[in-house]
Amino acid sequence: MKYKLALITSIAIIAGCSTVTRMAPTSGSRSDGIVKLSFEYGQFDKIEINEADALRSARQRCAVWGYTDADPFEGYTRQCQRYGGLFGGCSHWFVTKDYQCTMGSGAPLTQASSPMAPPLTAPPPMWAPSNGPRKVRAKTASGYCLDVPESYVGTGAANSPAVTSAMPRCDQLSAR
Repeated sequence: MKYKLALITSIAIIAGCSTVTRMAPTSGSRSDGIVKLSFEYGQFDKIEINEADALRSARQRCAVWGYTDADPFEGYTRQCQRYGGLFGGCSHWFVTKDYQCTMGSGAPLTQASSPMAPPLTAPPPMWAPSNGPRKVRAKTASGYCLDVPESYVGTGAANSPAVTSAMPRCDQLSAR
């Protein structure tokens, strides 16, 4: 009789568990371009993460920092928050996934497309390899201008972008 009561109670507990589906930004580093999204779940919760929604959240946070995209790192970090569950071990977990903010090749980020984006007037540099070209947010077709000397010739590679009408040299903007 006790066995049946325990079995029925266990089934009722498992059947009444919630489903975890939403990851929320919990921390990160603007200077490193890392966004951390997390969620919590209990011993009997079903986990169904909407990866597309998580990526959208990471991209929104990256956009606030001036980046245009985000790429997920592989895997999750899981930390036990409470021990002593029904079957022993951990009964409550905190899970985190990291995303790297990037300057993706997608549509350019403009003030109109992202109301949370930083102002276009005094932006931080987007990336600046030592003694190399530097992308600066500007009101151009690409959303950026290049802070480079007049003699600069880019190859079009990621670390050597070409000067184009969509992404002109920054000193050419003041001449317009």
